[in-house]
Amino acid sequence: EATPSIEASVVLILPEFGCNTARVYKAFDNAPASPFREGEVRSMALTAQIEPEELFNDLASPAEFVAPRLGTVLEATREVARDLPVHVTGSGSTCFVVCPEGKEQARILAEDIQSEVEDARAVVAAIC
Repeated sequence: EATPSIEASVVLILPEFGCNTARVYKAFDNAPASPFREGEVRSMALTAQIEPEELFNDLASPAEFVAPRLGTVLEATREVARDLPVHVTGSGSTCFVVCPEGKEQARILAEDIQSEVEDARAVVAAIC
């Protein structure tokens, strides 16, 4: 039986500034240790079922600490994205929103982010 195709698209939010990777990792190393989430990672990897609200990035908070403007972009994007989770990629500053309803939802969200979030561009990418 064929696996159904994924209709979701992703909006990438590209701030006009970067996050210094070395400083983000240093901030991560200096922060109190958070619990290791082996079970969550294993479950996502084994089932290949990943819900946008289950995604996490332990470097997100250190990235916001290093680049406080990232927090402003995230907050503004969350207001525009409403119920859709907003995530930071790697050590920042790029963020993303998964649009489960597909390309049209992503296109509209990208336009809204583009017009309402200062210091950032938004582009649509398909999930393959």
